[in-house]
Amino acid sequence: MTDFGRKIVVLCVIAQLAAVYDIDAAPHALIGAQAPELRVKEWYNLKSGEKTPRISDYSGKVVYIFCYQSWCPGCHSRGFPAVKKVSDAFEGSDDIVFLVVQTVFEGFGTNTADKIEKTRSDYALDLPFGHDDGGGKGSLLMRDYRSRGTPWHIIIDASGKIIFCDFHIDADKTISVLKNMIPG
Repeated sequence: MTDFGRKIVVLCVIAQLAAVYDIDAAPHALIGAQAPELRVKEWYNLKSGEKTPRISDYSGKVVYIFCYQSWCPGCHSRGFPAVKKVSDAFEGSDDIVFLVVQTVFEGFGTNTADKIEKTRSDYALDLPFGHDDGGGKGSLLMRDYRSRGTPWHIIIDASGKIIFCDFHIDADKTISVLKNMIPG
């Protein structure tokens, strides 16, 4: 595929993802930009032999990152059910990677790493979970991806470009869009 063809495909995917928004908002400033490398230092539920997740390790794959805080009601009422539905739809696929990160920007004494296993278990998510409190100064992932709170969904295409970076998603529409992005 030519560079022009790739740009057309990316524009079509971005247009499809615009329909995924369930809020009226201007597109995020990083849409179409190269995804920053993850600076999350603490990871849990990694499979045997897996190393700390890095965006560069997933070249050629779609990466879906879900950001939450353990005390966030919207994360539990909308965010986790959405990411559960989407990740279940792609269970066993080698073309998409799901990462869940507790991005702490407030409530440092409550949104702690010791809550990760219970959250993971409550939603039956067999996914890598990260904890990012930026060394007690606020999430580095939130700074790098310019997120504005939680729940927050980030989708990176197979070329490493950010194609979605916002609050709520419609899980069914997201599944449909992702199926069109993933070969085979």
